[in-house]
Amino acid sequence: MAEKKRQENSEKPKKSRKTTEKVVSESTTIRRIRKSLTDQLDAQGKSAEFYRDLVNDYIWYYRTREKLKRDVEYRGVMVPVTNGKGEITGHKTHDAIIQMTKVTSTMLKILHDLNLREPVTKKADEADPSSYF
Repeated sequence: MAEKKRQENSEKPKKSRKTTEKVVSESTTIRRIRKSLTDQLDAQGKSAEFYRDLVNDYIWYYRTREKLKRDVEYRGVMVPVTNGKGEITGHKTHDAIIQMTKVTSTMLKILHDLNLREPVTKKADEADPSSYF
């Protein structure tokens, strides 16, 4: 039984280093966004669970937007349109473009409703000095 399991694991495709680095980078960015938003909430004295839940919603929308971006990068801005026979009859704008606009709008609405600025994801030493004024 253990031999079969080892054999199955060896047949699974290995993640490329680039994919792994992207996932690590994305999770680091998400942690920074979450920290920035929660720090802003704390500074405003908003500690109710309702506010934390909205931050979680913001993160969910952020992840969704990133998936939509990757899909557009992979498939392109224009996608083929097929008829019932499977024949390509033309091209149309990728639906992810429209969805991305709606997701971004919702993200901005959450920030506005919480009276927050955009999350700061830069390290302190990389921050733009003009942003202090």
